[in-house]
Amino acid sequence: MQDRFFTADKTALDYSPSQQQISRGYIGDVFITNGAIEPTFDAEAKEIRFRLLNGSNSTVYDLGFSNGKSFKQIGGDNSLLEKPVTMSRVVLSPGERAEIVVDLSNDSGASFTLHEYRNNKTFMTINVNKNATAVTSLPSALTTLDTIDLSQVSRTRPFTLDMVNGVFTINRKAMDMNRIDEVVPLGDTEIWEVTNMMGMDHNFHIHATHFRVIERNGSATNVLENEKGYKDVVYLKGNESVKLLVKMTDYTDESVPYMYHCHFLEHENNAMMGQFTVV
Repeated sequence: MQDRFFTADKTALDYSPSQQQISRGYIGDVFITNGAIEPTFDAEAKEIRFRLLNGSNSTVYDLGFSNGKSFKQIGGDNSLLEKPVTMSRVVLSPGERAEIVVDLSNDSGASFTLHEYRNNKTFMTINVNKNATAVTSLPSALTTLDTIDLSQVSRTRPFTLDMVNGVFTINRKAMDMNRIDEVVPLGDTEIWEVTNMMGMDHNFHIHATHFRVIERNGSATNVLENEKGYKDVVYLKGNESVKLLVKMTDYTDESVPYMYHCHFLEHENNAMMGQFTVV
């Protein structure tokens, strides 16, 4: 799912962001799904599994169905959840993914849309106009994730998302291809504490690994049920903070780095990135 601007004749994409769009985020006026503008999906009257990817530059999507229908999220960026989470809306920042199961068994003949509520846009129309070819039942237990053991944590690394002299920064440093910001030992369990110092949305993406969100805004109880699987992108509203349990398990190199960055394209392009090696 993406949002884009097109040229006046609608023949090509137009990317010419203003300074405000670079700062606040680029939000196009045409919302597309799998490259198509408001496509229609003819669905069977059964359980259907959708994998949702926010492929936008900078738009945070608040997604749900126009008829208020609930669904069950079963997975996120990098893993299944331990059990399905019943929801009617799911929020995805750029780069985040969600797997959901929608039960259309009793919706034969219905038509509704996958809707984006922040911008009041339609991503896709779903017409339930086919008989089910198979009947399935979502299990109550999906997987078993590793136990979070904080006694194994060797260090905590702070990361602050901020702006210095009009440039986005992490730990008050702008991206420099010639600088290694962090050196991470292979196999160590660490906490990466990410704090959004600004009044605008950001998120945080780590290459080379996945992580668990163990605290949000100072408490484990604030971690949402649908973000308790393995992730590689985490959303931070203005002035929010998260603690991430991070472990690098392979691919060491003392000189060739990986990156961490805000996944809002205009923010990372404006220097909100850093580099780390795994040794």
